[in-house]
Amino acid sequence: MLSIYPKKLGFRDPIIVDISSMRRIWRGTQLTDESVEIEEVYKPNVVVPMRNVIFLAISSAYALTIGANVIIYGAQLDDISKTDSGDPLYPDCHPDTAIAFEDLLKVAHFPVGEKKLEIWSPAREGLSKSENLRRGYEIIKDLIYETWSCYKNGERHCGKCESCINRRRAFLEAGIPDKTEYEVIQ
Repeated sequence: MLSIYPKKLGFRDPIIVDISSMRRIWRGTQLTDESVEIEEVYKPNVVVPMRNVIFLAISSAYALTIGANVIIYGAQLDDISKTDSGDPLYPDCHPDTAIAFEDLLKVAHFPVGEKKLEIWSPAREGLSKSENLRRGYEIIKDLIYETWSCYKNGERHCGKCESCINRRRAFLEAGIPDKTEYEVIQ
């Protein structure tokens, strides 16, 4: 199913990297451990430690191989809202992580000391989920409904997890009708 999206958007076929074995490392999180109940509200156990950093490492290796200049990932402003302790909800979504990763790449690949890639995200531009959704909808129209947000795997979005609830809220805030198929609407 994944291979239809690049064709609809005019992109190359994706390269799929199997990191499913990471589940053995990422125990105790809602997204990777089936024994952990998926919550309707944010809980720290929804955070998969260093997940975006690992994705950035893999995508950077590929980007350097093909001569790309920019990596884009989907962290957005709502992801870095503060917890009660003052930490971002999802620390590896914070723009500081992207900046630090750019700095790491300066010393982790030739020529040493030179900037290799820009790591861009909506969070770096101060874009909320609803603003990112609005801009995406302007470009890809109804294909936006084929994106996936749910923490559960299934034919349709569950409608109950924190991510589904955030998705519905973003559509509402963006003023775009939510045509996502949910199993349950909260």
